[in-house]
Amino acid sequence: MSDNIEEALSNAEEIAELTGRDKKDIIADLLDDGKLNNSNAIKENTSAIDRATEMANKTHKLLTALIPILLLVSTSGLELSGIIDLTPAGNGEDDEWFWEDEEYEPYWGCTDINAINYDEYATDDDETCEYETEECEPLFYDYYLDKIANTSLEFTYDVDINCDVEQEVEVQFLAYDTNGTYEMPYNYSIDIWDVYNGDAEYRNMTLGSFTNGTYDVYVYLINYEDEMIDELIWYNIELKARTEDELE
Repeated sequence: MSDNIEEALSNAEEIAELTGRDKKDIIADLLDDGKLNNSNAIKENTSAIDRATEMANKTHKLLTALIPILLLVSTSGLELSGIIDLTPAGNGEDDEWFWEDEEYEPYWGCTDINAINYDEYATDDDETCEYETEECEPLFYDYYLDKIANTSLEFTYDVDINCDVEQEVEVQFLAYDTNGTYEMPYNYSIDIWDVYNGDAEYRNMTLGSFTNGTYDVYVYLINYEDEMIDELIWYNIELKARTEDELE
C-alpha cells in the first residue's frame, strides 16, 4: 500500500467530514482503486442493475422490473450491501409500488344482443334474456265440405303451421240434428296427427248413417295445448236416409 493511500486512510474521517461522505464509503472507495473517485459506488450500481435485469428475465415481468432499474440509475444513495427489493408489491398500501387486483364484482344482466332486454352494460349473463316469441299456430290452409248422395258428409282439409316446428293438432268434425238438442252431436269424427310447416297433405273425414232431416255441421281446429284456434260452421245441411229400395 502506498504512503499516499495510507495517509488518506488515516485521514478518512477528516476527508469524510470535508466531502460530506460517510467514513466507510471513503475507505471502500480508496481500497477499490486507491483513488477518491466513487469507483466502488459505480460498481455497486452496476451490480444492482445486473441483478435486477436477471430477475426481470426470470419472472417475465419486464415492465415491473425496468421501472426500479431506471430509478437505480438515477439514484446515488444505494447501500453498500447492494441488496435491493424489486418485488412487484411493496410493504403495504402506502407503498408507491404496491397494488393488487380489485375484487371482481360482476354486473348481472342479459348479454345476448338478440334479446329484447339486452343490457349493454352487463358483464355476466343471468339467464333472464327475453325474446319475441314467434306466433306458431296451426291453420286451415284449405278445406271444403261435400254431401255424398245426400246421405253422408265428407270434410276434406289441409292444415299447415306457420313456423319451423312440428306440432300435434286435432280436428273435430261434428253434426248436430237441428230438430233435437245440442247436448250431444248426432255424429262425429276426430283426427289427430303431427303437422309441420309446408305440410301439403289433404286429409278427410266422413259422417254417415243420417236420418232424414237438417243438420248443423261444426269443425274445430285444436292445437297441442287443447285450445280451439279455429271454428267452421255450416247450418241447415239437408240430408236424407236411403230407403231399402235405394240400397238395393
